[in-house]
Amino acid sequence: MERQKALNTSPFCDRSTGNGKGMDEALDQQRLTFATDFVCRLQQDGFVRLCGHGISASEISQAFQAHKTFFDLPLDRKQEVLYLGGARPARGFTPSHTEKTFLHKPHLSQAAEDAAETREQFTLGPPEDRDFPTPWFEDNHLASCYATLVSFYDDCRLVALGLVQAIELGLGLQRGALTEHYLPDASELTLNWYPKASRAALLGPSLKRIWPHSDLGIISLLFQDGIGGLEFEDRKSKGHFVPVEPGVGVEMIVNASDTLERWTNGVISAGIHRVTAPSTMQESDGKGGIGAKVETVPERRSIVLLYRSKGEASVAPLADFVKTDKPAQFGEMTATEYLNFKNKLTFGNIKERN
Repeated sequence: MERQKALNTSPFCDRSTGNGKGMDEALDQQRLTFATDFVCRLQQDGFVRLCGHGISASEISQAFQAHKTFFDLPLDRKQEVLYLGGARPARGFTPSHTEKTFLHKPHLSQAAEDAAETREQFTLGPPEDRDFPTPWFEDNHLASCYATLVSFYDDCRLVALGLVQAIELGLGLQRGALTEHYLPDASELTLNWYPKASRAALLGPSLKRIWPHSDLGIISLLFQDGIGGLEFEDRKSKGHFVPVEPGVGVEMIVNASDTLERWTNGVISAGIHRVTAPSTMQESDGKGGIGAKVETVPERRSIVLLYRSKGEASVAPLADFVKTDKPAQFGEMTATEYLNFKNKLTFGNIKERN
């Protein structure tokens, strides 16, 4: 798979407007061109590189600084804001070796019985959610860090809304066919920290940074550091994963997620991906190549917006995508029911905490 060239999403994410009929017509054409290319790449690869989204380099840098500030805390301090377990969104801190993502795609994971993943994460839910508030420090420790993350979360939500509107246009749907179905959204911002790890262990059958999986939600917006290790399944060669190198500048990666696959009845399949040792550190040909010299893979950081539907919305295929010759591939289920089903699989070993 050749490295994708980033699409410029400014026709949908730049909230300035045209100043006349000619400019509006030109903008409409730019939007149609972007939407068509965006949907085509989601169908072809499961993910798209994007620039021109309106989130500045400074805002991204501040978010990653807040990320570092949180994960640099001692473990016992981070555990003060633990994910509470049970049938609820997985908000708060989750320690390493907790999630069981290898259970999502066992035919791709080919994991050993003692499989684990080496990743800590912190997940922030909608600040307005009073039913499942995000745990934070009772003494309001790191208040500015929290405020930075909430601001970044809001920025990402706006971008994601524009991208779903682009998907509507690219699929030839009426405006609002998707957005009116799921708003207000119940998105989550997840901070991932992968501690340094043994290269040999990451390439073995028992440990990955994240095992092959697809994301919960409609689409996911990913920002990552320059370490690498993200791989997507090649749609033309099932079971084979290809490296997706870190972006340049403010580039982000957007991937199709489970809900979008279900709504479109498989027209846009979710992008299956994993995180392991960077491609430059994987190969050892016995001739002293780069991979042969590396014993420890450096730490890695990423921030992901999981753009999700409101809980009561159906995640069954929409009527536009169910035909006589293409019946529904997925059954009726609400977004909350689907989330609980997936979380039970991922966090089944966590009993609800008080």
